[in-house]
Amino acid sequence: DHEDVPKHGRPPTQEELHQFFLPFRGFCARKGIEAKELVLHDIDVPSALTDYVVDNSINNVVVGGCASPWSAFIRRFKEVNVASSLAKSLPESCTLHVISKGKVQKIRPTGPPIPEHDETSTQPQNIEVTPTRSLKDIVTLLQNVNKFLGHTPDSDDIS
Repeated sequence: DHEDVPKHGRPPTQEELHQFFLPFRGFCARKGIEAKELVLHDIDVPSALTDYVVDNSINNVVVGGCASPWSAFIRRFKEVNVASSLAKSLPESCTLHVISKGKVQKIRPTGPPIPEHDETSTQPQNIEVTPTRSLKDIVTLLQNVNKFLGHTPDSDDIS
């Protein structure tokens, strides 16, 4: 019912999020990687992701596209390439994996490790950041941030 949807859009349902992350969950499972999905709602996706990575001492980030019906719609509104922006803005201590067409297409290797924080700051968390202005709340479809815990890519991860 379109009357119930706010002017700026609506947040995705749990089922929509489950369907959106399904291909990435499968990719990580096949590679034996423990992953945590994260949904951030913000207009500036690279900045929101970078802030979250820095605040939570994350060492591995995976981003990519999805063959969902939303992809073409989102691409029309996306002015920045999230993966390229992240490659420039993430700390050198964070490895960036870019997945496209079911394969790791690009890896930005890690630099020196970041100092460990206390145990509570490294626990996986779900957060939502409310957008400051609407962009039909394209749910900012979150470029599927999968948090990897201690995974170093093997040569067969790239093939």
